Amino acid sequence: VSVIVFSLAARSVIADHYYIPSESMEYSLLVGDRVLVDKRVYGLRLPFTNIEVLEGRSPERGEVVIFDSPESDVRLIKRVVAEEGDRVEVVGGKLLINGEKLPGDMSVDHEIFGERTALLNLEAGGGPDMKPKIVTEGAVMVMGDNR
Repeated sequence: VSVIVFSLAARSVIADHYYIPSESMEYSLLVGDRVLVDKRVYGLRLPFTNIEVLEGRSPERGEVVIFDSPESDVRLIKRVVAEEGDRVEVVGGKLLINGEKLPGDMSVDHEIFGERTALLNLEAGGGPDMKPKIVTEGAVMVMGDNR
């Protein structure tokens, strides 16, 4: 019994694995891929609670994050595309951060976020245009790589 409790607590606090169920992150992550997640990066909390024991850092642009959808009981995996204070818009299917297109080789659909490169699936045109939005304090903006 103690081994089971320890295993559940470790999955709740330290690390867990997730299965990729959809195409939202193609071509970086494919349907059926499995990912291992280090949950300590953004802070350590007591198992089975939201009580934070050690403060972590905030997600950074380019990182892939897993979170529970605020609209349903679905767990989502997306890429952080903008941080607090950034101005974000989509024009002609291209993501603009603070008025600048993200760097990348136009012969290959990808975006570069500092040291991280995201492979994109833009076969559907990169998604609908989005009017400029400012990312609010304490928040990040996420998108799938399959746009």
